[in-house]
Amino acid sequence: MIGKAEGRQSGNAAHMTYTLRIQTKSGKTYDIAMSDWMFKVDEETVINRIGMTKFGFYAGELIVVFRKPKA
Repeated sequence: MIGKAEGRQSGNAAHMTYTLRIQTKSGKTYDIAMSDWMFKVDEETVINRIGMTKFGFYAGELIVVFRKPKA
């Protein structure tokens, strides 16, 4: 991450925006704008959706579901 991240939380949702610097194997770097949303579904589940843009254009999306293991 480069610079500062900004974030806020309301109810079961949290939103952060930040810039991620990615370096390739060849040494080139790319700065990607990240929009990171997290939603608490229940006591065991959080859904994380990250949208990525470069120069204002859609670059990709990642959706991850985190589940607390049952004991």
